[in-house]
Amino acid sequence: MKKKYYVFTIVHSLVLVAICYSLWNLPFTLSDESGFIRKFYAVKKGLSGMQHPVSDDVLLVNVAYDKQLIDYYDERGLPAGKIDITDRSKLLELFSFLSKDTIYQYIVCDVFFDSSLKSAADDSLFALIATMPRIVVPMHEKGKPLPENIRHKAAYADYTTNIIEDALLKYQFLQHGQPSIPLFIWQEQTGGSFKKQWWGGYTMHNAPATNSAILDFTAEMPDEYNEEGYKNFINLGADLLELIRLNETQTLFKNKIILIGDLTEYDIHSTTDGQMPGVLINYNAYRMLNDRRLIVPFGLWILLFAFFCVMTILSFKKLGDLIKWKVIRNSEVIRFILSLIGFSVILLGFSILCYYFCGRFVEIFLWSGYFALLEIIINLYKLIKNGKKN
Repeated sequence: MKKKYYVFTIVHSLVLVAICYSLWNLPFTLSDESGFIRKFYAVKKGLSGMQHPVSDDVLLVNVAYDKQLIDYYDERGLPAGKIDITDRSKLLELFSFLSKDTIYQYIVCDVFFDSSLKSAADDSLFALIATMPRIVVPMHEKGKPLPENIRHKAAYADYTTNIIEDALLKYQFLQHGQPSIPLFIWQEQTGGSFKKQWWGGYTMHNAPATNSAILDFTAEMPDEYNEEGYKNFINLGADLLELIRLNETQTLFKNKIILIGDLTEYDIHSTTDGQMPGVLINYNAYRMLNDRRLIVPFGLWILLFAFFCVMTILSFKKLGDLIKWKVIRNSEVIRFILSLIGFSVILLGFSILCYYFCGRFVEIFLWSGYFALLEIIINLYKLIKNGKKN
């Protein structure tokens, strides 16, 4: 009997480790635990001091106020009026300058080029982007297709939510089999390997890794001006192009990651760290890749296996039976509720440790409900078995 008990505990725990790993790879959480994650993040941020301003090798360029009106046509091709888009002639001017001397480190142009929205600068702009090194533009699963000649420069810029939580909690790096913007940059910059394997999991440099992660926002969105009165980010038309025309950009672009996007108005998303522009979300995800934080350390696998072994043993022992009060021990409902609470408390502590030290969140409600249910199933099995013996 003891041998069967041990075999079940080991096999059951290994299966749960595999399920937990699969849950980590989902692009969203399964239950309404966003409140827990936000609180954990705030504690982790406060204790570790992990958040810092954008580093000096980053140049933030805001295009929120650089708009142009173009003709808009309905689905039958009939004129419907005017619509505003990011001014592509200004982007053409910027990229024409940068292409002359490619001293920049990388360009992340978080401006969606819908092929159905056309401007006079499009042909020249897209031909230039197609030939420029170290540049990426966004594409979207449900968006209109990009112009064909720049599709090799495009990567996904989407994230997934569930029906309960509409904020960005987890970021998915491989999307629909194609790289996201952070992964595209990381692979091009480092030549690093990130793949989906035949067994359903993912590897980073041949080490087991997760495809989704709760982002650590180590680079925060700065205020427009610093304490000395200088700008932390610059507007494309009013600031940057003027500096280019005045020939005052000698060191502005050298070895810089240039992040171009709407930093202040419409492309703002709710995250675990508050409101943040899309291009900076992608940059933070890129930093996680650079730090190899998607790799699941060997120690975490062992810890997870040991934890599930303990939880399985507790299910056999029945947490509710650990209470010595007779009035409680004689009530199956109360014992079940106490077991559910007990498992939840244990999982809460374990989740905090996993998230703080490893950046992984173990679902609390899901697993506590599972182990409380497992306890009932084990008890019923014992009752049926004892009944047959009698």
